[in-house]
Amino acid sequence: MKPNVFVGENFNRNLKQMCKLLGDDQVFIIGVHGMAGVGKTVLVTYIENDINLNRKDSFKHVFFVTVSRDFSIFKLQNEVAKRIGVTLDGDDERIRAKKLSLALEGKEKSVLILDDVWKNIDLEKVGIPLGVNGIKLILTSRLEHVCYQMDCLPNSIIRMEPLSDEEAWELFLLILGNHATPAKLPHEVEKIARSIAKECYGLPLGISVMARTMKGVTDDIRWWKHSLNKFQNFAMEEKIFDVLKLSYDNLTDKNMQNCFLSCALYHGIGRKELVFKLFDEGLLNDTRLERISDGGLTIVDKLKGHSLLLENDYLHMHGLVRNMVCQILKLSHRYMVKCNEGLTKVPAMLDWTTDLEKVSLMNNNIKEIPKGTSPNCPNLSTLIFSGNPLHRIPDCFFSNMNALAVLDLSCNPFLTLLPKTVSNLRSLVSLLLGGCKSLEYVPPLEQLQALSRLDISGTSIEEVPQGLEMLTNLKWLDLSENYNLTLLPGSVLPGLTNMQYLDIRYNYGSAKVNAKDVLGMTMLEHFAGSFHDCDNFNCYVQATLDRDCGPKTYNLHLGIGPGYFSDYSCDYNFPANNDCRIVSFGDCTKLDHVLPTDIARLCIAENKQWICLCDVLSFRSHSSLMYINIQACPKLESLFCLTSPCSLCSNLQNLESLNLKNLEGLAFMWKDFPPGGMFSHIKHLVVSKCHKIEKLLAIGSMLLLKHLVTLDVKCCYLLKEIFTEDVGRVKELTLPKLTRLEFRDLPQLETVWRGTIVGGLSPKLNIIDCPKLTRPILQSHS
Repeated sequence: MKPNVFVGENFNRNLKQMCKLLGDDQVFIIGVHGMAGVGKTVLVTYIENDINLNRKDSFKHVFFVTVSRDFSIFKLQNEVAKRIGVTLDGDDERIRAKKLSLALEGKEKSVLILDDVWKNIDLEKVGIPLGVNGIKLILTSRLEHVCYQMDCLPNSIIRMEPLSDEEAWELFLLILGNHATPAKLPHEVEKIARSIAKECYGLPLGISVMARTMKGVTDDIRWWKHSLNKFQNFAMEEKIFDVLKLSYDNLTDKNMQNCFLSCALYHGIGRKELVFKLFDEGLLNDTRLERISDGGLTIVDKLKGHSLLLENDYLHMHGLVRNMVCQILKLSHRYMVKCNEGLTKVPAMLDWTTDLEKVSLMNNNIKEIPKGTSPNCPNLSTLIFSGNPLHRIPDCFFSNMNALAVLDLSCNPFLTLLPKTVSNLRSLVSLLLGGCKSLEYVPPLEQLQALSRLDISGTSIEEVPQGLEMLTNLKWLDLSENYNLTLLPGSVLPGLTNMQYLDIRYNYGSAKVNAKDVLGMTMLEHFAGSFHDCDNFNCYVQATLDRDCGPKTYNLHLGIGPGYFSDYSCDYNFPANNDCRIVSFGDCTKLDHVLPTDIARLCIAENKQWICLCDVLSFRSHSSLMYINIQACPKLESLFCLTSPCSLCSNLQNLESLNLKNLEGLAFMWKDFPPGGMFSHIKHLVVSKCHKIEKLLAIGSMLLLKHLVTLDVKCCYLLKEIFTEDVGRVKELTLPKLTRLEFRDLPQLETVWRGTIVGGLSPKLNIIDCPKLTRPILQSHS
């Protein structure tokens, strides 16, 4: 194949990386990983030709062997022997391996390419020696774990990615043309041809097959329109479908296959959110949320490793993989998947067949379901209608869906009420209404005794649905961000004793928690909520969290206001996140507040009463606090008292991050020299809009910050000096792990440090809008 048929920056980058790895005497095995049809074989074929034509001085031989899914040691020995010109006699694999190994060792400076590897190959049993006489191995696989099992190092694995839209179009025209000359299309045809190329989502296999299919019909617009219509309706060319489906067929675990098929119901979804969707559908079997999370994430990672799922910010399928799945599902007649297709109406009644089991209409533009619409789907178990501008649902819509177990109506911002027939869905296990911000009414739920997961977050409800307290099987309840919600103490929560996940954060009305209401929830694994007062807060902390009998993750809040940073993010919504042990305070009293000993994050915002943290916060034993964020506390004059008896100061050894913002009363970080070890693990320090501070850190305290990685200081208008040293004897300030110093909008800043600052490897210094500052000397630590 001629080099000029290869296109794309990725291909050129991968080619350079391959050549670099081949030239590295310490690298003996190179992996090429990527989804089916992405160009792995094309890359190694290019390398084979390049070695034969241009690299005889570097390598004497190159041997190309295709490994089938059903390979055996015996078969592979025969294939390798055939390529190197050796005859293997007998059936004893050990004797054959020894003969093959000796033959390969005699082929000094050789490259052996094993293409399309589906599982780990014991190279010793085959008779493939590595690193002897310059022998190198290249393998290609669509399974990432296979590369690692065969001892490829992470930096010796080349990861193939699809082409960009323009690169895909360039390849399409090259293949459509002749002799590496791009085809020229009439203007009216080009627009349709571009759409066909785009439907391949950058996958070279799809582009190649479709371009070759259209050869000879370049001027006939009817053929182009027909082909585009087929492609858009999942009528994929057989060659593309068969190659992609092999990855699905290779999932030998039937449950794994079912999980993969269910992934097609969602169009862009967070990994933990997907895990609990799969759990709702009965595909993950466990009783504890942490184990469900761990097991589900393992499945997600395996699907990614099989090149069946991709992940950027969200999990998604490559467009052609999704089309392949939809084609499989279409043949089964059990699924109807119409995600992100711009639908403005619900599918026609003919599409709602009696054998349907799962339907997804996620992320469309459906505003209304016509009156009288009542699909007859007695076997339907999952209905996903999220992400639509739906205004209303007819009462009769759910009348013939008695088997419905999962109903997802989340993120329908204009939906104001649910039909009363929802009350009759007795098989319902999961009801998801989060993000329906106009929702004011949910019908009575007492008949839904199978319900285990209920999400009514981010709505306009003013009271909880009638009968909620009777749902004794409920394990997951999310009532967060319902700003008008009233939740009376002792009314609903005490009866929900099987609860494992409870979130009632950010309800600024009367939805506060009494400790007694949740102390009986002995199964609770994750809890987030606001407490009525300091006594209830302290009671809960001391009765559960400090006795290791409470939830493993939590987000506790006390006081008026949010108590958290608007730019601070945490994976609140799911358990099994070790950093999600959070306590936040808004504006509250000066009483003593007992912090949980296993707290990870402390957030304080808009508190108008506290003067020193040590006056109001305490620990009962050794703490694991790692992050402190404080903002908009106008009376705060001192962070820490620095006295040895203080239970707060003496438990900050694990503190890694300190973020201070808009503290107008704070004149200094601390008055006295901190006790040894107090800040010994600080890595990140941010100080912003603290206008009273003139000198930030004394050199004595800086000597404790030996783990400091970043220091950001901005908008402190009186600040003159960052690191101060009164005696003047120390000329060099050593911060061995420092990677970045940033100073911004500091009009009075004159000095960072009067001597030399020695940081880590290649530390960065950013200075913006500091007109009086003399640039400091910053060097790398040798």
